[in-house]
Amino acid sequence: MNSIIIKRLLGLTSVRECKTKIEKAVEILKIINDYEISCISQRSLAFFFNISRSTLNRQFNLLLQNKPIRKRGRPRKLNGELDKKLKNWVEEKIKSKKAPIKKEVKTQANVLIREENLLKGSDLKEIETIQWTYNWVKRVGLNFSKSCEVAKKKLKIDPQELKKYFSNLKKLILEKNYKMGMVFNMDETAVFNNTKFQKLNVVSSPEIKKTIRDIPQSDFHITAAVTICNDGTSLPTYVLDKRKSVDRELVSNFSLTKLNFVFSQTGFMNKILFRKYLNSIFIPNVELRRKFLGKNEPALLIIGGSKTHQDYKSMQTCQKKNIQILNLPANSTHILQPLDVVVFKGFKTYLKQQLFQKSYIEFISTIQDGLQISLTKQKILNSFKFTFISPYKPLNEIGKLDEYTDEIVFEKPKKKTSS
Repeated sequence: MNSIIIKRLLGLTSVRECKTKIEKAVEILKIINDYEISCISQRSLAFFFNISRSTLNRQFNLLLQNKPIRKRGRPRKLNGELDKKLKNWVEEKIKSKKAPIKKEVKTQANVLIREENLLKGSDLKEIETIQWTYNWVKRVGLNFSKSCEVAKKKLKIDPQELKKYFSNLKKLILEKNYKMGMVFNMDETAVFNNTKFQKLNVVSSPEIKKTIRDIPQSDFHITAAVTICNDGTSLPTYVLDKRKSVDRELVSNFSLTKLNFVFSQTGFMNKILFRKYLNSIFIPNVELRRKFLGKNEPALLIIGGSKTHQDYKSMQTCQKKNIQILNLPANSTHILQPLDVVVFKGFKTYLKQQLFQKSYIEFISTIQDGLQISLTKQKILNSFKFTFISPYKPLNEIGKLDEYTDEIVFEKPKKKTSS
């Protein structure tokens, strides 16, 4: 019955004027909706014309939005010059370890088409579908492959910066004579819910074996700013979160790992938040310690040399409060940063053992438990001991910088032979 009615509708002038079967099917669907013909369903119409319901529905929505119906045909070909330019761009991206995906190839092709139209006044049409990239990649002689993992490079420590850091540390310790509980170390660590790499389908060249492009996929992440002291205590943890609304139930009253949630647009530390952290948490805690140890007692804050920590206003406020800031040399945090050597190492190993759930509350609670386990008195004291800050050890007694391994080799002291 449905096929008989559809065949009769094909005889209408508006339907006869349509060239392709998709246009005819869309026109009949429009007539059915206008005249409310309930006996013909969209499914039966798609079956009659041998097209999928999804394509019929999509093309009908385009017609309602007064957009042209997309016709399937041969893929658009670029001229020889544009093909060469696009291929060179793809090969440069692969060599620079940023292999492009389908969408990026399509957008770059459209950029080249626009430039060609402006310079030479040609009327080349832009590419609409991503399917075009498949045909172009095969035609040019490239192929698609899964991306590989990024190889981490070992960065060298500058020996001059290292000597400068130890000489500055020695000067400060001898001149200021810091009391126990007035030497601090502050650092941030980012914690992701899911750090697995998604292997993307990227354009690859047969000449280059490995195509590198990996993007870490994470549902949600936070940055924890932690400060420890050489007397085995820690200051309240500063949690930088992308979410504006934070559940107050998560903020518990633990003495070691009290969490202070602060909104960050990126979820990471910046200069403004670093200044806020110093004024709201660090400086008030230093002033509180001075009530017991003595007024204007000098304090030392050891931090990394990142751009977020190099803020002029925060340096001025610390100088006024008699707090000296000492920056660590570049690429040396894995050896000389107390938090990285002991505290964060144990914190990250604990988090790897835990299976992160999808819920945000469970994610925060695991972080809170990990901080409580890692911020013990013995671990904090060991972190300052292993980084030669408290008690202080000069560079001559520690070891030497090995240029081949790019890390400090700790030598055991030679036993004195009895004469």
